[in-house]
Amino acid sequence: LEFRRVLFRSDLLAVLVRARQVDDRITALRTSGVPKSPRISHHDLVERYLDDLRRRANAGEIDPATVERYRAALGHYETFCSEPDIKRLHPAPSRVNRDFQLSFSAFLAAREVAGNGRASASVRPMRSQRYVLDVLRGVYEWALDPERGGLLPEGFRSPFLKAGAKARPHHEDPLAEPDVTNSMANDYINACDLYQLRVFVPLLFFGLRASEPCTLFAEHLT
Repeated sequence: LEFRRVLFRSDLLAVLVRARQVDDRITALRTSGVPKSPRISHHDLVERYLDDLRRRANAGEIDPATVERYRAALGHYETFCSEPDIKRLHPAPSRVNRDFQLSFSAFLAAREVAGNGRASASVRPMRSQRYVLDVLRGVYEWALDPERGGLLPEGFRSPFLKAGAKARPHHEDPLAEPDVTNSMANDYINACDLYQLRVFVPLLFFGLRASEPCTLFAEHLT
């Protein structure tokens, strides 16, 4: 019973803190951070994003052809979202998660498309899965941004974001043998013709491309 009392007080405190945050946000930004259309459909998300792209194209910010390329890419997303299991498990963009992202990636990997975009053409495995995923990542970032789409709740984490973890830096042993030995460099230079020597020797010995010394000393060249 005492544990329940402590838990209730903790939950109540969390609710009060969150209520204060929402109140401060409304006062400062005139918005609670909760989207006006929390149950917006996947189709509506695509159409609103494309409409924003059209307005940007009319303003000269992007190429009009970009709108059509993005429309074609997002057509695969809409096809996937129309499947019965996906409609049941992830009925709205605010309900997508890592399972949705993995299922969509598998869907793209198995998808076959016409080579020239015509329905009558022979089909082949889709080759632009990464491009489609990149476009969809941009859509969700746009929808989450309150200054642009503002269609997803504050705190929503898109499963299409690239992993933020950075690779560990590789610490080399300064006393270890170098990756390129003197004999390897000698053999490499002997195999170069005159043109290749001028290109690769500055890079090999000084870590500079052939054009970079010219740039550094351009004012002294005649």
